[in-house]
Order: sequence, then C-alpha cells, then structure tokens
Amino acid sequence: MVSFYIFISTIASVPHYIMLLALVTLLIRNYKAILHNTFPFKPNLNLILITLIVFLSLINQSLTPTTTDILPSLFPYTIFMFASYFIAKYISIKDIKILVLLIALEVVIGMLEYLFKVNSFLFWEDFYMKYNTSNLIYFNKAFGLSVNSSILAIKITIAILLVEYFKLFENKSRFFIKIILFIGLYITFQRTSIIVIVFFYLIQFIKTMIATINPIKLQIRITKIITRTLFIVLILTLSGILIINTGKILNQFSKGKGKIELSGREKIWPQYITFIKNNIVFGNYSKKYFVEYRGEKEGAHAHNSFLEVLSTHGIIIFILFMLILIININKKNYLFMGSLVILSLFQYALFWGTSLVDIVFYIFVLQPISLNNDKNKLNTQKPTLSLS
Repeated sequence: MVSFYIFISTIASVPHYIMLLALVTLLIRNYKAILHNTFPFKPNLNLILITLIVFLSLINQSLTPTTTDILPSLFPYTIFMFASYFIAKYISIKDIKILVLLIALEVVIGMLEYLFKVNSFLFWEDFYMKYNTSNLIYFNKAFGLSVNSSILAIKITIAILLVEYFKLFENKSRFFIKIILFIGLYITFQRTSIIVIVFFYLIQFIKTMIATINPIKLQIRITKIITRTLFIVLILTLSGILIINTGKILNQFSKGKGKIELSGREKIWPQYITFIKNNIVFGNYSKKYFVEYRGEKEGAHAHNSFLEVLSTHGIIIFILFMLILIININKKNYLFMGSLVILSLFQYALFWGTSLVDIVFYIFVLQPISLNNDKNKLNTQKPTLSLS
C-alpha cells in the first residue's frame, strides 16, 4: 500500500496529503526498527538541518499576519520535510519496485491517449482536450493520469533513476520496463526530463568506458572492449542520424519557432528575481510565492526549485536547504543527485516539502532500514547508498 499511496497522491484530483498515509503505513510496519533506532535518540545532520528549517520557517511565517483561517496554512509547508525523510528511511525495495511498475502502467495509459489523440482519458477534468493534427510532438502530449504532461514526465524520470540506482528487476524485465519509460519520455515530450536522462546516460557511458580498462592492474577485458566498441559504433550511428536530422529535432524542441523557447519562464523568472532582490532576507515569509502569469495574479510557481525556495524563505533558510543538498552528494550518488539538480533548475521538482522527488532525494542519500533487510532480494548488485 505504501507505493499505492505515494503514486496516487500524484494523480489528478487526488489530494496530495494522501501521501502521508504512506508514512503512517511505514511507521506501523517498522515500529520495532523505529523503537530500536530511536532510543537513545541520535539525530544526524540531515534531521538537525530539517528541524532548523522548520523552526526558522515558523518564526519567519509568524512575522506576517495570516490571511486565512485554514489550519494547514497556519503551519509552514516545510514541516512535511519530516514526512519525506522518514518515508525514505523506512521504504523497502519491494515498495520501490511496485512504485516503478505503477508509473510504467501510467505510461501505458499515456500511450493509449497518444494513439487516440487526447491528452487524457479523464474527460471530466478541465484540462481534457482532443488534439488536432500537428507535426509537433509538443502539441500532442499525453498526460496519463496526471494533471499535465510535466508531472508524468517527472515521474518517468524518477522511475528511470530508481531502476538504474537499484538495478531493479531481472535483465529482460528491466529492459522491457525501461523501453516503456523511454516511450513515456517521448509521448510527454517534457524537454527538461529528456535532457536529464540524456545527461545521465551520457555520463554513465563515459564512466563505463573508463572502467573498461583498469590502469592500476593493467588488465584489459577483451570481451567488454568488444562489447563497448560495438556500443560505440551504435552511438556513432545514432549520432550521425541525429546530426542529419538536427533541423527537425530543433524544430520539435523549439515548438516550431526555430529558437530557444522557455514556455513562459522568460516571463516568470524575472518576476522572481525582482522579488528576491527586494525581499532577500525574509522572502515571502515562508509562504510559497507565486507570480502573475497569463492574467492570473498567482498563476505560476517558479519552475525552478532554487528560485522558489529563495523567494519563499529568504537567504538564511535557503542556505540551510543548500547545505542539505551539498552535504549529501558523494561519489556513489553524485550522478543521481546531479540529475535531480538539473531537473530542478527548470522545474519546481525538489523542496516541495513532501513529494515523490523529495522522497527519492532522501532515498539516494540515506541508508533506509527496510532496504537493509531487503538486500538479499535484489536481483543483481547491492544498492549504492551512503550513510547519512
């Protein structure tokens, strides 16, 4: 049920707080491990920083009068960082596998939407629409069960990273699932996600090629060299195809405009930068900041996690967020963390409080207790997790 609660909280019209049921389920399921590891309580640096952020957010928010009587609005959203942390702490490999399968299932639904030329099968939602014929993939994107294609694409990105991080599933099953997820990147055509995954596999390929020859032991692995050589030939062939079709590809990525197109960010980001300059210390008093977009007074978030955090909280709390990011990057997870950072430069991905991306962020940096118990269930190598 843990995976189901996390997944369904990302679906259109489903309240996001459903994700908290995943935390409750995990706490009940792991109460023995929690008691064993809590007494005596030994807080680590991550928990200390999260606690500081929540505490300072409470003070920051108290500096301005609230304009709402809604109870959740009386508390800063940062308090939900604890939920992301502890979900990641106690999640299991089985939960992660099921989560990836649920995302793959949503991609299959998106594939059917793409074939039927509708953005969603949720015809009762306001965002539902039928597509006219267009040669641009950007204007024929599938939403799956999500509110928009960007959310689905982010889920796909996260699923790919999880598959690669834990080497989930047997080889044939893993290949099949990855093909589905790659198709998902195509039908959602979320450009940031595509760039993130291309970056990830490019760096991974370079690392693999370097590891093929061991300069310390002077060992040359002939079989691997032949395999890598064939792979290089394939890469060069694909590169040639890409070069030949550069014009068509750029036309797709620029939405037919022939130049870099930022989907409104060129209007959103200047508003955030101006606000930050004028409110550098306290930001928006720890209340998420939104700007005018398309005639709506609070029509858009920053589409950049770092601008969003800085504008919302001010420079002091922002530094604490950056410390959480910096202290958790190491040689085992830097490629995965780097992918999340790139994603967050053009999407509000990290630092929602509790979200799929935030949970996966902590999975990449913690040594979850339940994962320790599940190591013998992994099909190949052990997860490369770092103690925190």
